[in-house]
Amino acid sequence: MAWTLEREGFEVWEAGDGGQALAILEDVGTFDLVVTDVDMPGPVNRLTLAFRICDHLPNCRILILSGGREPTASEMPEGSLLLSKPVSPTSLKMAVGA
Repeated sequence: MAWTLEREGFEVWEAGDGGQALAILEDVGTFDLVVTDVDMPGPVNRLTLAFRICDHLPNCRILILSGGREPTASEMPEGSLLLSKPVSPTSLKMAVGA
């Protein structure tokens, strides 16, 4: 996914888990788009990262991926988009508007 987004002109930051993602968000300060997973490893679980992003970056678009249980609309931040895995490069590009 990172490679696909980079090829579409996005600057991509990758995190191994939710805690690392929060550290990057705090360090970099702003993002236009965050792609996250429902079942990411680490101390920040499920959709916590997505809600924290909305609190600190209200204009950031959020794309949530799920390979299993799909969260309900009330479990996701308002305006976020859900894609079921596996995600093809075409679906990813369509979801991010590339």
